[in-house]
Amino acid sequence: MKTSAAKTIFVFLLIVLLLLAAVSGFVWWRTTHNQGGVAAQQQAAAELKSLQAAVRSSGVAGSQKDSLESDLHEQLDALNRSAVEDAQPEEDHAPQDVPGLAQRMTQSSQRIYDLASNTGLSSDESATLTSISVGQWATVQLLNGTLAEVEDPSSAASRELKDLTGLGQNEALKADGLCPAMSDDAKDKASGGAGSQQADDGSNAEDSENLTKVLTGLYTSTWSESYFQARQDVDNIPKDTSDRIVVAAKIHSSQLQQLRAGLDQNCSAMPQPKAAYKLPHGAAREPGKIMAEQADHLGSESIGVIRSQKPGKSDAQGSGSWTAWGARSLALNTAISTQISGDVPALPGIS
Repeated sequence: MKTSAAKTIFVFLLIVLLLLAAVSGFVWWRTTHNQGGVAAQQQAAAELKSLQAAVRSSGVAGSQKDSLESDLHEQLDALNRSAVEDAQPEEDHAPQDVPGLAQRMTQSSQRIYDLASNTGLSSDESATLTSISVGQWATVQLLNGTLAEVEDPSSAASRELKDLTGLGQNEALKADGLCPAMSDDAKDKASGGAGSQQADDGSNAEDSENLTKVLTGLYTSTWSESYFQARQDVDNIPKDTSDRIVVAAKIHSSQLQQLRAGLDQNCSAMPQPKAAYKLPHGAAREPGKIMAEQADHLGSESIGVIRSQKPGKSDAQGSGSWTAWGARSLALNTAISTQISGDVPALPGIS
């Protein structure tokens, strides 16, 4: 009896020790794996704190300055708390004029975008940093009065966006790994009954609901913008709204062309969103509101595309990157929405 009890106690203690070792190993792995992510957020927080000081000492007008400070505060709140507490801003807070602040913010945007690809970050954390970076790019365009110029590939705004993402407006999209998600029936028809969207080309592309929604949203936007353009005289659409519709139409048409051409190379079939060709009831009376809602929707789904990529394991720049395409899409649609609302959200595509 004593021998049996001793064996039982020994087995019990052995199991407890193994469990403690497993838990300790997991905690160690999580700690070491996440160190890079916390460090990346700490560097991002230092950038944001430095910008806070730069904004306070800048020559930006009162209400706009308040808005910028509020956005920076919200961005810091979106980061790891301990990383923010440990972040140390730059000590040089010399007063800056508006162009100087815009240049400082452009540099910060690029640094934070680069930090978003750190392997220690989760997909959500990476998407948050990308959103902050895009928000700063859009804020620079708002400060410079160049939001309407983003549709022109030769403009400074467009060049800055290409510098940020490594992907230009007229460049061919060569990214693979994602295809628009389709229903099972649609897959069967597209692949001749093989039951898989990628059966024909043998690729390992994943079905992406977000990519489907982006594609559908682009169809909706390009159709509604052509509708508004055709009826601008009949419906007496104000000139400033008409001008914004022209900009949005050029942006979305270019986006759609780039996306369709890229997907045609990698996906055997794509859904044809016929339901996109309609407008909400009474939309003709509020084209600006409809445009803003569509742009916000596209921005939100673009963040979803960014989240589908693994930080550090997927390219964040260039024509072969879905992260770059998603960030570019987020930036362009944030610019469209901001032209109408007059305000850049602190976390485009998220808040």
